[in-house]
Amino acid sequence: MQLQLKKARAQLEPGEPGRISTRVNRQVWTVVALALLCWGSFAPSLAAQDTHEEQQGPRLPDPVYILERVELVGEFSTSKDLIHETLALELGQEVNVSILTQAQLRLLATGFFRTAQFGLEPGSERGNVIVRVVLEERNTILLSDLFLGTSQRSDFWGGLDVLDSNIFGIGHTARAAFVTSGDEFAFEVSYVDPTIFASPVSMGFTAHFSRGGEQAFPVVAADLNTPSSFEVDVLRAGGRLSNGLFILPQLGLFLDLRVEGLKSDSPFDDLLESQLQPGTSWLSTAALAVELDTRDDPVMPRNGVRLNLSAEGAHPSVVGDYQYLRLLGQLNFATEFLPGHILRLDLVGGTIIGEAPFFERFFVGDFNDLLPSRNLGLNFASRPAADFFNTGTDQLGYENNILRASAEYAIPLTEGIDWVYRSEFFLGGGLYAATTSDADAARVILGVEPMPGPRDPFPFDLTINLGLRVETSIGIFGLSFANGLALVPL
Repeated sequence: MQLQLKKARAQLEPGEPGRISTRVNRQVWTVVALALLCWGSFAPSLAAQDTHEEQQGPRLPDPVYILERVELVGEFSTSKDLIHETLALELGQEVNVSILTQAQLRLLATGFFRTAQFGLEPGSERGNVIVRVVLEERNTILLSDLFLGTSQRSDFWGGLDVLDSNIFGIGHTARAAFVTSGDEFAFEVSYVDPTIFASPVSMGFTAHFSRGGEQAFPVVAADLNTPSSFEVDVLRAGGRLSNGLFILPQLGLFLDLRVEGLKSDSPFDDLLESQLQPGTSWLSTAALAVELDTRDDPVMPRNGVRLNLSAEGAHPSVVGDYQYLRLLGQLNFATEFLPGHILRLDLVGGTIIGEAPFFERFFVGDFNDLLPSRNLGLNFASRPAADFFNTGTDQLGYENNILRASAEYAIPLTEGIDWVYRSEFFLGGGLYAATTSDADAARVILGVEPMPGPRDPFPFDLTINLGLRVETSIGIFGLSFANGLALVPL
């Protein structure tokens, strides 16, 4: 079973190209509050500068000044060039409260600073001002995930996923993750430049290496010597190049190119011929995605919508031995329908056309909160789903088609307490359904130990979870019902 800081769903999964998720806490709601508070710091300075105008006549509601220079104050490691680039204030331009407030919001939206207080001082000439920005930097090194669990198949597995969203102080994101259990392990490193040459184009890469296995359970014995189960060992090594173009701040197009070398070892290759090529093979894919994201936070949103549509395909005429098309759509909606009461709705649907390797398919543990999900592409457990409705979900493993609809109700508990940004209680549940081709289902089931009994053409089941989430300066921690199940080695 599995115990995690949070039920991670890799945001750079196959078929979901785009920005490598930094999982940085984009506190837009905090930004708005700070902007309102900073209005009070602007007003006295502006009033002091406009004393002469008040004596001569009515004071303008939003006076305009000439920017003489910008002074940055405080201890921070972020590059001054990056800060000035984000502020987007040119010397000699006209500025007022509205322009400076927008600059402050842009600076706080990077997630690099806890506070950014603006003030005005008289310039060397009448009508000129000096903008003084006092910065308090926040921690950008985050514990993105903790992998920890036990099961009947694996006595123990563990690992970490750590990232720095402002490495070297230049606004780039670097990530390193690993997980291990006995002879099985996986390792990933990522690096992203979100704004190449101050443009709306992002570029990044991910390198992946893993050595793991899956339990295979033949549905019909190939011969009298076929065991009830056998191990499939897979070695994977490769990389992914990710490119993004942000048409608008909340709308992006993404293109991913990936190449992987595979080496498999199985005593019954004929049973796996539609799910994995025997021996050494190559997998190369191209993926295209479009994403609209208006949420105020990527993990604990209060308001907003996220829509992601992606397509990833492989063809042997390029470089590789596989031919398939993977389509995936995700819709996430959040609203604070009453003060302190948040409703989140999620809809996910996907299909695979062709013969994709099994690890590219939709794994039941990634969609059922009551089952351990994969860690960096490795599955360390083989427990089947509960099958509450007796439709055959306890026979699902890696499938070609998936559909999930869920809802979550959350109540914020605390906000802004020192290093704890906020916490919430949540209660969620939903339905999911999955299936695969009859040919695959009739030969072998990978990843879970299937239970005997009939299986509907499109089995569906219930997923539920409840617990606490706490967003801190080093990451998001969770304690939930699903985590509690992870303490039992089933």
